Amino acid sequence: MEKGETRNPKLETVSAASMKRREEVDKYRDMHDEDLHAETARLKESLFRLNFKLALGEVDAIKKMRQERKSLARIRTLVRQRELEAGK
Repeated sequence: MEKGETRNPKLETVSAASMKRREEVDKYRDMHDEDLHAETARLKESLFRLNFKLALGEVDAIKKMRQERKSLARIRTLVRQRELEAGK
């Protein structure tokens, strides 16, 4: 680090979050199709329950819902990529 430079904590947080996201994607890539479909069902059930918690006013549910929706989208994307590769 050069003299007079300061560290940007946001960049460190982003890289930590990026690494965590990368680990999650790698975990999903290593799963078989049946496991991915089971994980999809689990996430849908979780989102259903979190929706009720949100309606009851639990604040924690919002953050958890975002995480679950993003995970579900990642899995669906991966399943779709596999379908397209199999179709070639």
